[in-house]
Amino acid sequence: MSYENPNSPKYIPTAHLSKEVGDAMLGVVEGQMKEKEEAEQLEKDLLKADRTAELAWGVGLGEDFQGQQQEGVLNRAYEGTGKRAAALQRMIKDQPELCKSENCRVEMNQVQILNGLPDKSVEMLGTFESYLPILEENNVDKNQPLYAKMRAASGMIKKLNGFGSKDGYSVDLVLNEKDGNYTGSQELIFKAPCKKDVADGCPFGESGEWRINSETLKGYENNPDSSGLLVSTPEWGEQATEVSTLSKVFIETENGMTIDPSFLKSGDLDENGEALPLPIKKTRKWNGEDYDYLSYEYDTDKIRAKVGGYISAEIDTMFDKSVGGPESAIAMWNKTLASTAKDTKEYKDFPFINKDGTMDYYAADTSVNKPGTPGSIYAKNGELKPEVKELYKKVYTDHYMDTTVKEFINNEERKAIAGTMQLAVNRDNKSNDGPMD
Repeated sequence: MSYENPNSPKYIPTAHLSKEVGDAMLGVVEGQMKEKEEAEQLEKDLLKADRTAELAWGVGLGEDFQGQQQEGVLNRAYEGTGKRAAALQRMIKDQPELCKSENCRVEMNQVQILNGLPDKSVEMLGTFESYLPILEENNVDKNQPLYAKMRAASGMIKKLNGFGSKDGYSVDLVLNEKDGNYTGSQELIFKAPCKKDVADGCPFGESGEWRINSETLKGYENNPDSSGLLVSTPEWGEQATEVSTLSKVFIETENGMTIDPSFLKSGDLDENGEALPLPIKKTRKWNGEDYDYLSYEYDTDKIRAKVGGYISAEIDTMFDKSVGGPESAIAMWNKTLASTAKDTKEYKDFPFINKDGTMDYYAADTSVNKPGTPGSIYAKNGELKPEVKELYKKVYTDHYMDTTVKEFINNEERKAIAGTMQLAVNRDNKSNDGPMD
């Protein structure tokens, strides 16, 4: 059994980017095309070329952001880059002896990077925006560390009330440099005020800013096991069905799914000496009346032992970092298992499990909680602590037994009671339908 972290091809919504981003990106690309078309003119008239290039990279690069009447988000990022690219191109062609690197290798690389930056900006902003819809999922775990940051960033991009520049929010795009040269990577920087006296008043922490590197987003995009900045909570129905099917506790019959008869408690022996499951007579009171009905007994301890191995393997997979863990495991714990964990006394032994039964994501962050410390889910060797896995397995199994096995058994009993009640009604009706005088 394997856990597949939710992942679907990302649509880069350049056509649906927020206005300030969409207009800006289109302006960058159009400007780049215009610069290429005017390449000959740039060579003939250097002064005009500088001005044309500057305009080509600058005009329409960004509308004001929420009343931010400065140059626009992308204007500031690309200011002067057109002039710099044009100057490098002229130097490489007309005065290569001025290049600081052998054969103008570094300078040519800079021109290539500068020409590619606009497309990278489109990709980065589009990719980031493609991760925002997860915020609207009903089962997303709001305890995830990035949830508040993404919620605030989404409000800024969508121009929601309370997220504008007048409220202290702003966004910038920075083209990263090292030793005076562009690296090709970019950073999206969201800024917001920090109001400690207000609930969720510091969406970007005390520093008031959140930096997102283009290479970080690219890593998420290229990782087939990644679902983005936030993880979707695994659907419990799918998890339970997988356990039921692979363990063969439930089997398909012509009447639908049912618990395998091998898990029925045995009564007498048949003529072949085989254990013969027999229904047990039970009594249930309903509306002041006692109703007798027959119901089979299932060996729930045997079922629990059977599914235990499959659940254990599933937990190993969910915590495996190579397939998106442990965030997916923590998300399911918080959204699905926390209510069950709250009633499990063992959870109190772990400082990273809160009073409401939820688990702290930072318990899996080795930069915050070092492996081997009480606040970490990992042992000193970097592996998941055995006691953490045992707790997770116990709570997972308890939840499976309550929501899947016991629920099925209760439904079967309800059907049996309903059948008995109907028979009683039929008998009463028949006794009242005697021959007329």
